[in-house]
Amino acid sequence: MKISLNRVRDSKNGEIAFSYDIDFRDVKCSFDQPFQSPVHVSGKVFDHAEIMEAELLIDTEVKTSCARCAKEIQFPHSLKLNYLVSEDEHSDAAEENILCAENGELDIDEAVKSALLLSMDMVYLCRDDCKGLCPGCGADLNEGPCSCKKEIDPRLSVLRDLLEK
Repeated sequence: MKISLNRVRDSKNGEIAFSYDIDFRDVKCSFDQPFQSPVHVSGKVFDHAEIMEAELLIDTEVKTSCARCAKEIQFPHSLKLNYLVSEDEHSDAAEENILCAENGELDIDEAVKSALLLSMDMVYLCRDDCKGLCPGCGADLNEGPCSCKKEIDPRLSVLRDLLEK
């Protein structure tokens, strides 16, 4: 969604509110496509004493896999963001809380996409005490112990022999 900064200035109260959904199903994050449901964006852009600001509220469901046991997990993900708006197209927007308007228009979608990707963790777990999968047989250790025989490191065979005596 693009918002004209002139429309913001010309509005009665100096602000424009918005609410819409974006489809980010094709966006990849860590070899995954976590945004399978629409991303809901709401907020406002307002002119406060000649300083433009944008407030965004982002709500979505993240769908990914547990990093240990590979079970599919889904959870809500919300962000509240505040930005200053720069009308200078050539300004250095290295600051993370500045949005640059191009040709007098503010592109909200690109800011939402960047904020969502930067807020994602590298790995997710289905639960904090997830035991993962057995490296030998691939059984889910959360459901119980596996039935494969545990191989002992040959360097420790002397200790095994002592325990068997």
